[in-house]
Amino acid sequence: MKKALIIFGSTTGNTEDMTGIIKTALEESGLETEVKEVTDAAVADLMANHELLLLGCPAYGDDTIDWQLEIGRVN
Repeated sequence: MKKALIIFGSTTGNTEDMTGIIKTALEESGLETEVKEVTDAAVADLMANHELLLLGCPAYGDDTIDWQLEIGRVN
């Protein structure tokens, strides 16, 4: 069976909830899916024998990332 790995980090629980939804969809598509919280993952997990690797992280705000604009400003 083909395998997928989802590694995620979640602060408020939203990313964890989405991870569960994606896991269910992948399993319904025939992929054996493993889920790891980022604090439980190791570099070796990235190199493991998976056909699909998904990384999930939290996002905040209203689609503007002002702090990145300040750091990367070109004059």
